[in-house]
Amino acid sequence: MVLKDSFEEFKDNISLNDTRVQKIMSAHNSVRDWLEGQEAISALNPYTFLQGSYASDTAVKPQNDGSFDVDVVIVLDLESMKDAGEDVIASIAAVLSTHGTYKDKIIQKKHCVRLDYADEFHLDITPANRLSENSDPIEVANDWHLSHPKGLIEYCRERQKYSGGYFYGVVRLFKWWRNLRYGDEGSPKSIILLTLVGMHIPAFSDSLNEAFVDTLRKICAFLDEHDNVPELSNPSIDEELYEREVISRSWSMSDYREFKSRLNNALTTAERALLCRGEQETIDIWNGDDLFIDTFPKKKHGLGEKAKEFAEAASRKALTISSAGVIAIGGTGRAIPHVLQYGDSDTKK
Repeated sequence: MVLKDSFEEFKDNISLNDTRVQKIMSAHNSVRDWLEGQEAISALNPYTFLQGSYASDTAVKPQNDGSFDVDVVIVLDLESMKDAGEDVIASIAAVLSTHGTYKDKIIQKKHCVRLDYADEFHLDITPANRLSENSDPIEVANDWHLSHPKGLIEYCRERQKYSGGYFYGVVRLFKWWRNLRYGDEGSPKSIILLTLVGMHIPAFSDSLNEAFVDTLRKICAFLDEHDNVPELSNPSIDEELYEREVISRSWSMSDYREFKSRLNNALTTAERALLCRGEQETIDIWNGDDLFIDTFPKKKHGLGEKAKEFAEAASRKALTISSAGVIAIGGTGRAIPHVLQYGDSDTKK
């Protein structure tokens, strides 16, 4: 059974709530405006933007109400400082330490400076070297690897349009499924999941429910063709202009095989849910250990019962249609004749 309303409700349930989004927006806008105005930063022609799941609209709530990461990129003219990548990170931390609000939140990481907002979320501020225009790929400190976060956001927008509006939701469902088993930092990385969904999401679906199962089916078929970890390229990097980035190199063989096995189990169970005739039983299947482990909405929408009512009414010619095109059982309006379906017996020959 297809549970359209339940899946839309589920998508909302696993997404960041409005309160957290407002706090995140206030925090990142304040930090970006302040940083760009500092003399040591403004001399390097700064430009900031958001990257990652928050920016690409594919974020899900952290497990157990944990902290959520928001990625801020600060693009600078750093060509003369590329021999000292770690010094760039330290310099950003030093500037932030002069601010009364930020100085006690600073955690210096390998590629970024983290501002920790007490278990609610943290901002990861990543300095990068400008290569050309602000919409082009950048080089990320401190190893100066090529990245194209704006290109990835654009890729997600294109996939959202291609899929009829289901890409963002399907990515969230896959992330939630992974996080239930492996935690928010689990394997495979989010960019791998996003890329797999982007490669296999159908161009047309009637619902988020069907888009998810169709994508799951195609991903399983793709992985079944690969005994070893497949080479997946970053979809935002134009390989005709830049060196190819293989994003699946960090995916270990043991993690890959476990993920593949669990995903196949999930597909078998999800297809059983689609074939199920009862709404309650379908809800129970989606809440099972192979799928969403008791986090799927348990509210019944009466889909099965309503369908039975309309089928019975149609058989006794009790359906009517109003001038506004609304179909109802009985009441005022033009009667809808019972139309023979395949398998019906026609006694008038």
